[in-house]
Amino acid sequence: LLCAPDGGQHSGVRELPARVRTAAAGDALLFVLAEGPQGPVLLRGDAEGNHFEPLALNTTALEIAAGSLPLLAACDEVVALADLERGLAVSTDAGESFARVPGCLRVSALAAGRVPGQARIWAALFREVLAASLLIAVDPRSASAQQIARRDPATSPQAPRAIDPHQIPSTAWEE
Repeated sequence: LLCAPDGGQHSGVRELPARVRTAAAGDALLFVLAEGPQGPVLLRGDAEGNHFEPLALNTTALEIAAGSLPLLAACDEVVALADLERGLAVSTDAGESFARVPGCLRVSALAAGRVPGQARIWAALFREVLAASLLIAVDPRSASAQQIARRDPATSPQAPRAIDPHQIPSTAWEE
């Protein structure tokens, strides 16, 4: 794992005990989803990428982490874990436990951030039947989602051409 805690001025490679699948940086914590000998493991480390500790994933998190392309996002103590086919789960205790967010299948992009005073999760959900992607905001405390936007490529002039025009592959703040 390559870490650059000071904005890229200095970087260093951190050896981890498992193969990294995805990672997310919160303010003071770094989370790494890795594949260990016994399956998926979530590692939590400090912002510099030191002192990683493995966290035991509950059944919900294990199911999602075992997906073919898991996504991870973090802000403060809030961590979100998603997979296109397996859904979305959130943690409000820095990865110690996860709760499934109902109705959130087909997650194609995931991000975390802060709205006045609170950490939030945003996700893009691809809805084949609608031929559109829905942007949702997740309240991590209640593990509930609310649709905040819909992207219909038939009416969107910015629809990507090189990929499926109905699917949001990433959010702008991830790029």
